[in-house]
Amino acid sequence: MSEVLPPSHAREVSPQIVALVERLEDPRVASGLQNLLDHVDLLAILVIGLDGFVGRSELIGEALAEGVSDVRVLAESTGAPGGVDIAATVSSLVALTSALPKLTPALTRLVDEDVVAGMLDSGILAPDSLAHIGLLATAVNRGATDAIESPIAVKGAYSMLRQLKDPDVARGLGYTLSILKAVGRELAADQQKGQ
Repeated sequence: MSEVLPPSHAREVSPQIVALVERLEDPRVASGLQNLLDHVDLLAILVIGLDGFVGRSELIGEALAEGVSDVRVLAESTGAPGGVDIAATVSSLVALTSALPKLTPALTRLVDEDVVAGMLDSGILAPDSLAHIGLLATAVNRGATDAIESPIAVKGAYSMLRQLKDPDVARGLGYTLSILKAVGRELAADQQKGQ
């Protein structure tokens, strides 16, 4: 036979249980617990991730120490007096961190509007395209420096035609004309698609 337990009001209740019940009756605590239970799957992932992080903490610490060492070597090899300006670097990181919340809506809009997918599909990020863009950027920078240091004087149509005898000008003009011809073909193909 089972023992008969005394009525619940006759049992002595510990003060810890009373305090716990009082906290659970608080609507904010109950809401927080409900929220926690609603996201228990995320909590499980967090605990598993934290366990993995702690389990690999020695390896992570070694990698971090190696990274700091590499940064020091890089700073010393730059030849800059005093190496890397830590205060300026931290200031830049703080500025970047404060800008991220402002940039997030714009980045989200770019992804939602398939701008990134459009760029990937367009071929602009293809290795060949990037190489050509890099070549053009280098040429623009070099040409701008040359224009300041030793500008080419063009005083009319005849002096312009004389510039065509320069092999670099002829090569650049041929490159530009090839690009213009390809742009014309793409425009024609695009107009045919639209019809």
